Amino acid sequence: MRYGTARVNNVCALVLIAIILIGGLALGRYFSTGRARIRLEDRLALIQKNDLAFAATTRDKLRKMLKEKAIALDRVKQRVPTTSGMGVLLRDFHGIAEKRGIQLENLNYLAEERLKGHRRIPVEIMARGDFHALYGFIHDLETLNRICILETVDIHRFNNEKRLRAAIKASVFYQ
Repeated sequence: MRYGTARVNNVCALVLIAIILIGGLALGRYFSTGRARIRLEDRLALIQKNDLAFAATTRDKLRKMLKEKAIALDRVKQRVPTTSGMGVLLRDFHGIAEKRGIQLENLNYLAEERLKGHRRIPVEIMARGDFHALYGFIHDLETLNRICILETVDIHRFNNEKRLRAAIKASVFYQ
């Protein structure tokens, strides 16, 4: 079997072209896979960046809320004195009653109770006056500059009198 040089050259050229094509395809795949990986990593980096920005915004909002809650807590603490100051409180009660035209029949405070970090003093008030004056008196008690919680308010009218009688049980607090 004789092969001519022309035929061998053609076969070699075909083999060379086949090798070049296979090599080109392999290199193309390698580079296209690398580009796809780069695009995927870019997308992942962008997602992480967005997640980080969202987390930072959420952290800032939570810090702001915490600061607002701390300010509100400080306001409440300012309304809870460090000593009972019952003399001042009773004087305030009498002043409010006088301002509203209320007659205080009885104003007693009971033994204090210790709570977590604070002390509670129950106060019993018996007052007499017309409805609007009693309503104003109760409103003024609730808006005192210190915490005064009204637990019960019983208002009664006796024997067709024009004036009403209110029995109020309240609690005042101090540290």
